[in-house]
Amino acid sequence: TLLALMADANEVALDDPIDKYLPAGTKAPAYQGRRITLLDLATQSSGLPRLPTNLKPRHPADPYADYTTADLYEFLSSYTLTNAPGSHYEYSNLGVGLLGQLLANRAGTTYSALLTQRVLEPLGMHSTGTDNSGPAYADLAAGHDADGAPAHSWSFNEIGRASCRERV
Repeated sequence: TLLALMADANEVALDDPIDKYLPAGTKAPAYQGRRITLLDLATQSSGLPRLPTNLKPRHPADPYADYTTADLYEFLSSYTLTNAPGSHYEYSNLGVGLLGQLLANRAGTTYSALLTQRVLEPLGMHSTGTDNSGPAYADLAAGHDADGAPAHSWSFNEIGRASCRERV
């Protein structure tokens, strides 16, 4: 939704390469000259894996909690694509999370603030949020595992925050 809104307002273009919205010094992977675009991220065809190889959670029950923007950019700078962006579908939490971060970078704010300002508030969604705090979180239904036992809520930082609000 944010990508569509920002593209409609000519703030971004779907075919913009992702490195256009990365901080200086952060390298984006490419494949034989083909750069990843915002559209590739949105359509799950970026060539990025589901999860970054440098995701090493300290707390397996909350695997995304300690993954930072710096970790995300470090991963991008060191990753080698194995196929051309746009060539085939491959589900990627990483790619969707990266898309949210890039849109926030373009807007000069955080993903949470951007989502709240442009989507949640205009729709009157006052009980929806992107983190594990505040009034929206207090009312969140508890998740359960496959055996029916209560499960820990996941804290989404950079890679997961934009992709979903998931309970396990």
